[in-house]
Amino acid sequence: MDISVVIADKIVNFIYDQTQMMTIVCDTTGAIIAARDRSRIGVVHAGSKRILNEKLAEIVVSQADADQSAGKMKPGVNLPIWFGGQLIGTFGIGGDP
Repeated sequence: MDISVVIADKIVNFIYDQTQMMTIVCDTTGAIIAARDRSRIGVVHAGSKRILNEKLAEIVVSQADADQSAGKMKPGVNLPIWFGGQLIGTFGIGGDP
């Protein structure tokens, strides 16, 4: 099962409405499919790919990590999205971890 763009947009908007923090949602390839900053859509997020490939509980992206990513990552925390026992994507909330 893949996460839909409609649900991904709802996650992004909900988190932003509650916290005013920038958020992304990535699909099972690590590509950003929803983002408050729409210019990020389509970018493959290395932290998301690690969560998906290694089944990690979280990835924290520091400013140093972001600086080394050539603009593909921003500081923040990224977490998996599980549904029905299946890993269907990730989401990240930007900010100084």
